[in-house]
Amino acid sequence: MAEIRSENGGKSTVQNTIPYLCMYQDGVCQVSENFFSLTVQFYDANYSIAEFEEQNNIFSKYCDIINLFDNTIKFQLTFENQNRSKAKLVKTVQIPEQDDDFNAIRKEYSEMLTDKLLKGSNGQSARKFLTFGIESTSYKAARAKLMSIKNDVIKGFKAFGVDAEVLDGRQRLEALYYALNPYRNAPFIFDWDSMLRAGMDTKDFICPPSIKFNKADFEIGNAYGAVWGMNILAGELPDEILKDFLEMQNLFCVNIHVDPLDQIDALKFVKRSSRMWSR
Repeated sequence: MAEIRSENGGKSTVQNTIPYLCMYQDGVCQVSENFFSLTVQFYDANYSIAEFEEQNNIFSKYCDIINLFDNTIKFQLTFENQNRSKAKLVKTVQIPEQDDDFNAIRKEYSEMLTDKLLKGSNGQSARKFLTFGIESTSYKAARAKLMSIKNDVIKGFKAFGVDAEVLDGRQRLEALYYALNPYRNAPFIFDWDSMLRAGMDTKDFICPPSIKFNKADFEIGNAYGAVWGMNILAGELPDEILKDFLEMQNLFCVNIHVDPLDQIDALKFVKRSSRMWSR
């Protein structure tokens, strides 16, 4: 917090607490002077109901996506339960009609998914994001590289049947709005032209009424929260650990931050770790 205040001339406002400089309409976010990021939202793979060999194949494809990032690209995986309007939740599972003879089946399946969603979600939806960022001297140079990376990432997801899409600026702001206002009933309302005419900043549309940091927790609007970091040193983890977290029926967010290592540095790290464990 001291660093954030110093960067903003000592002004302690809620807007200044949100750590980015500029959100562009195409979804590129300028996080700091020389760091830019982009977010891809991805959806479910049929992992839990797949056969063992197919599960291995899905896991292998996920690894291929992770291996797209070299040591110049930082990225994080975000798995988050958010409170969203029921109308928007229902819209996410509706199957659009097509010009064929199977619309009756699509309608029946959509109704089944809607019924299941409304019974179990309690107005919450789990969203999955992959955010990646690079160092760059300008927005224009960063955009060209980020869009190239984005194309490879989406191809990687589609290789094993997972839908993925890049979030534009408005969609990224909406995701931040629901994260920063977990129990606020008002829907996200935003328009680029209105913002510019009013002389406002994107942060004005997503910030909560207040943020207060206490010793062991924080207050955000009318909600209380806490942040916990974990070093998982278990020799074996169940492959459904994230699913177990997100099924707690609470507003819960898991962030996995990754700083890729150069291949030579990675090999040195593995060798050092193996020697430590052998002792």
